[in-house]
Order: sequence, then structure tokens, then C-alpha cells
Amino acid sequence: MPLFGRWFEGVGADVAMAGADGQPILMSRPVADLIAYLITLQD
Repeated sequence: MPLFGRWFEGVGADVAMAGADGQPILMSRPVADLIAYLITLQD
């Protein structure tokens, strides 16, 4: 993703989200925010 690649690279602190099996997954804040937004679209 050349256009958005820099936006998703390590901006801000890492956050932990629970994976499908409950195991925490560390990711950057923008990626976690994107996943949370996509989950709301599925509801």
C-alpha cells in the first residue's frame, strides 16, 4: 500500500486487540482504529 503505507507504519503507541482465539495481538493505533471501524460496519 504505497499511498497509505506511511500512515499505517508505527504511528503512535502499540495497542493490543484480542484475536479470534483470545490471544492479544499488538498493532499500531491506526490499524486498531480501522479494524474497530470495520467491525462496526458488520453489525
